[in-house]
Amino acid sequence: MNKTSSYNYLHIAIIILTLVGVSILSFIISKLGYNPTDDGVILSLARRLYIWQAPHKDFISIRPTGSGLIHLPELLLGGNYIVLISRLVVCLQFGLISLFSILLIEKASSFSASLVAKCLIFVVAFYLCIHTFPLIAWTTIDG
Repeated sequence: MNKTSSYNYLHIAIIILTLVGVSILSFIISKLGYNPTDDGVILSLARRLYIWQAPHKDFISIRPTGSGLIHLPELLLGGNYIVLISRLVVCLQFGLISLFSILLIEKASSFSASLVAKCLIFVVAFYLCIHTFPLIAWTTIDG
């Protein structure tokens, strides 16, 4: 096995561990609190798209339609747990944003750290993301 393939396997393992860890964290914190700002707006946009209503023809929407399309599977699979599932998706988005920023910085510069250092940087970056934005389906996070 050459160095590049082991490098790729390491990144795949990091991504899988990130997804598992973020999913567990999401199940712990997603049930806490309700955020009334935009918690249902994007999910209602997804519902309107599901019943084939056209934005700006059948309803007025100041938000991009893409967020409704991104969160449409949550609507279809969610049932009574749609809010919790949408918060899980947002946690996964934050986790992937944090992970890919570390990988992008590493690729674009001469930054190279050990796996432990990358994990610590990820934890700090993820905490800062999750601390700054509420856990809601939101166009800013989707963008």
